Amino acid sequence: MRIVKYTKWLLCCLTVIIAALFFSCGENGKVRKYKRDDSTKPAVTSAHTQMKKTLPARSKYSWDTPQDWKQEQNTSSFRVATFSIEAGQEKSTCTIIPLKGAAGGLNANVARWLGQIDISMEENKLEKFLAGSEKFKTESGLPVVAIDLTTVTAKPGDTSILAAVITLRDKDTTVFIKMTGKKSHLLENKEKFKALSRSLTLNTGQ
Repeated sequence: MRIVKYTKWLLCCLTVIIAALFFSCGENGKVRKYKRDDSTKPAVTSAHTQMKKTLPARSKYSWDTPQDWKQEQNTSSFRVATFSIEAGQEKSTCTIIPLKGAAGGLNANVARWLGQIDISMEENKLEKFLAGSEKFKTESGLPVVAIDLTTVTAKPGDTSILAAVITLRDKDTTVFIKMTGKKSHLLENKEKFKALSRSLTLNTGQ
């Protein structure tokens, strides 16, 4: 009797094992492999990657570097060029930064630059200041608004800013050329700064 019960128990175990193997195999008899579905997990995109996607390609632009200006290695993904300008103990920095669209608008950017050199200006005075800003075109015909904050900087040794705001023809990109340094040093290099701004070219063929 014990042998019969043991045989029945063994047959039941074998039946369960065979059934399990059958259902885990495909039609071709191979063991199925299951892979976890991660399609519902959110895609991970770093802020740096998102920012890079919003910037125009660096190969789109070319310019003439002024004499005695040294082009440095960029330390920011925003910039397409960084220059250092030195004369004795004086040193200024100039950057070229293209951004999508109006990038906040002219008024907001100039107000921010004024804040960087600790100068406050009421909105009506800012409007008047911008209305009197010099305007010219690059050698390729792009419109430029020149922002000279040395005119509102008190002392020659105070930090100030020169800037050129260039709008591309499709108005989809604004290029900011910005030079920061002591007022006296900026004035010494103002014509070179304007020459750099005029020379900026959009290489549409690239």
